Amino acid sequence: MRLLSATAAILLALPGTGCASRQRSPAPADTVPAINPRTTAGWRDNLLNGTLLAAMVYGAGRDHDGLEQGGFENLRALMPGLSVEHRLELFAARGLHAAYIAPRLWLMPWVRYPELYVLGDTHDQSLSIVFVGSNDAQDWYQNAKTSVYEDSPEAERPFIPSGHAGFRRGVRNLIAAGFFAKDLPGLAQEWGIAPGPDGRIPVFVAGHSLGAAMAQMSLPCIEGWHHTGADDHGFFGLEKSGGLFAVRGVYLIAPPYAIASDEFIAPKLDHQQWQRNVRCYEWMVATYGAITWNVLHDADVVCAIYDVRNVHEVSMKHLGHRIRIDGRGQARVDDGAWGNLRPHDYWGYYRQLRSLKE
Repeated sequence: MRLLSATAAILLALPGTGCASRQRSPAPADTVPAINPRTTAGWRDNLLNGTLLAAMVYGAGRDHDGLEQGGFENLRALMPGLSVEHRLELFAARGLHAAYIAPRLWLMPWVRYPELYVLGDTHDQSLSIVFVGSNDAQDWYQNAKTSVYEDSPEAERPFIPSGHAGFRRGVRNLIAAGFFAKDLPGLAQEWGIAPGPDGRIPVFVAGHSLGAAMAQMSLPCIEGWHHTGADDHGFFGLEKSGGLFAVRGVYLIAPPYAIASDEFIAPKLDHQQWQRNVRCYEWMVATYGAITWNVLHDADVVCAIYDVRNVHEVSMKHLGHRIRIDGRGQARVDDGAWGNLRPHDYWGYYRQLRSLKE
């Protein structure tokens, strides 16, 4: 019986210093079909594989084939307690190189935020980045930082979309740790994953809950977008530097609101800042909307929770394709406009009820 294992690296990054330590194991099995999204697959297969990866980084049972074939109840109890090393072995057994990234939070060095796995498929010559969802009190502290922040558009500053302060903090921490500039290119080179005919390496991004929010926020940094400075009206310009990676698919499972809305106007919000939020959201839609898939369950409050102090409007908004799962467990594509429905607005209830027919 052949032993299946992988290049499994635990990268515990310190801000500004890259990787503090790395653990390795032999290369992954090349006789087993990889389970990650692939450049040759359709959107449905890639969505299923992206969802499976998001489950695996949260944890999976030792018999991972059982997760695919059924037996969810027995495996669910094992998920949270599974070690990083064992998860890496699971990826290895499915034909993938794997690395775990967890930079220290510079303000609280005892905290590692965010957590993610980088997976390499040498056959498809692609990478997948899978962000981990909330699993401790520090994650929930970041989840609660719902104020909308934006970049200071100094030239050469990596671009992070305007939006949720806690999720933006995670991307800032990855930038400070050198993940986008050093770790990601280094892993691709180490694993023998080279650019394709267009000169770029395909990247797929996935995550569940907090992981889905982090996935959205990180997209421009993965591709190397940075500011060129602000004009006289405070509007920012963007350009791409390096351009080694090209995001080909984004799979967001139970995503919370992350990106600033193009419709929200608060009484105390500067008009130019609102216009910058609008431009930022429109840029994200134009750049990533066609390749982003959101999976939302009607009963999952995480997908619709917002800062209730803004009683009448939601200050952030989803983007991309929508897969809706109803109360009967049936999934369907629902690609209507996202819109800002002002979910708690009393006049909104009245206006929308006028369309009700007996």
